[in-house]
Amino acid sequence: MTEKKCSTKTGNTGAFIALAAAFGGIMGAATALMLAPQPGKDSRDQLRKAYDGMVDNINDFVHKMDEHIPQVVAKIKEEVSDIPEQFRLDIKNIGKDTEERFNDVLEKGAGYVSEMNKSVTASIEEGVKKFKEVSDKLSRN
Repeated sequence: MTEKKCSTKTGNTGAFIALAAAFGGIMGAATALMLAPQPGKDSRDQLRKAYDGMVDNINDFVHKMDEHIPQVVAKIKEEVSDIPEQFRLDIKNIGKDTEERFNDVLEKGAGYVSEMNKSVTASIEEGVKKFKEVSDKLSRN
């Protein structure tokens, strides 16, 4: 029996798109808040809340997926109990491969979140620095 491997690029595309959209939303919100006519503290608080909300949403998604996978695996095991042994072994291997790929996606997602955290933090720090520079110039005039 020949074994076919699925492309890992295809399996990671959805997660990448979701994380890229989240990152784009955060960067858009950060830009809008930096340009908004309000005190810097309010802008930073809003950025922090938006970032915390994004992190919570990603964590909720990961927890839901963690809870959902064992149920799917149990249902598949129940439905394939009448399949000949070789097919059962093939399906078991596919399940292991799927779990490994899912774990890879979770690890990459954690890496993306970490990178977004660094990027957003750096953007906020740069915004604060620019704000102080402008504030200093205005106070001198």
